[in-house]
Amino acid sequence: EVAKEALRLAGNKLPFPTKVVDVGSTL
Repeated sequence: EVAKEALRLAGNKLPFPTKVVDVGSTL
């Protein structure tokens, strides 16, 4: 859960947040 949250927060700072969200969902 913490890792997924960290990925989501990092994705918000990146120009392609959707890809990071997809990766977090896969995990």
